Amino acid sequence: MNLITHSCRDSTAFKFREIAHYTTNIYGVFPELTTAQCYEMMQTQHWLQRLALTKKDREDLNRQLSAFIAPLDVTQKGCIWFSFHMGPYHLLPHLLLELNVKLYVLVSQQVYDDYSQELSLTQYNENICLINVQDRAAIWHINYALKSRLQLLVYLDGNMGLGQQLKHSIQLPLGDRWWSLSSVLATLAQYHQIPVVPIWLLIKPDESMQLKLGKMQIITDATVFLQDLFLQFYHDLLHYPAQWKGWLFVHHDIRSTPIKLKETKKPASYPQFIPYPISDQYFLLERTTGLFYPVDALLYQHIMREMKTELNLNFELF
Repeated sequence: MNLITHSCRDSTAFKFREIAHYTTNIYGVFPELTTAQCYEMMQTQHWLQRLALTKKDREDLNRQLSAFIAPLDVTQKGCIWFSFHMGPYHLLPHLLLELNVKLYVLVSQQVYDDYSQELSLTQYNENICLINVQDRAAIWHINYALKSRLQLLVYLDGNMGLGQQLKHSIQLPLGDRWWSLSSVLATLAQYHQIPVVPIWLLIKPDESMQLKLGKMQIITDATVFLQDLFLQFYHDLLHYPAQWKGWLFVHHDIRSTPIKLKETKKPASYPQFIPYPISDQYFLLERTTGLFYPVDALLYQHIMREMKTELNLNFELF
């Protein structure tokens, strides 16, 4: 049998790698999903991240936000907006800029590297400041923003470091697993007595974009606040799972017991293992752990054929 190599320039290889990443990451929250269902969620995410605010969207959302903050002196007291990667989440900073105050957005190292230079070339450069939370100096930038009564936006599910490695976090039940969420910013908000607001976007079927706003409050117990915030969000997650991009980050925060793949044993079930091409080598990516296992061509191609069959039946992808 001729070996089939998978150069990184091959479009099929790119598809496999992208689908493998999404499918493995989503396993932490939805282990029952098939590869085809994961791919469908991936397509929904791509669509959501291409959305832009229409004039009507902007007017409607601004009206909701203005009515919410009208009785509150947010621009003077400062505020921390606690969000999740829900719906077209990338539009939130643009919406909050309507408050006409400087906005600090807490992001991961990767997001900072990808967008800080791009942001410096736009009209938003003077009003949006990115804080890389994985930088050692991040805590000083955050404290400066809090003491200066500025606005902060944080996406709790992915932009507060690596969940299980955090010194300050709380564990919350996610189905039959546990999820680590950082408690650092909520604790700082409690210490500085900064008002906080839960906020995220989603799109309901046959409806316009929805702005979800929680109650503005001063935190008296950081753990209770995060638990309540999580429950509000979890309700939407169960109804609109494809609109949540946070599962791209949960592999840092949710761990399953590793399953060792013996050289003489084939994978127990499909799609527990996913073909993952790297140059001309053969790997399987295990959904439950995100670990890679080198395998021979026959086993790799067997799983690759099954995966291609499933995706072709649903999407005619290959």
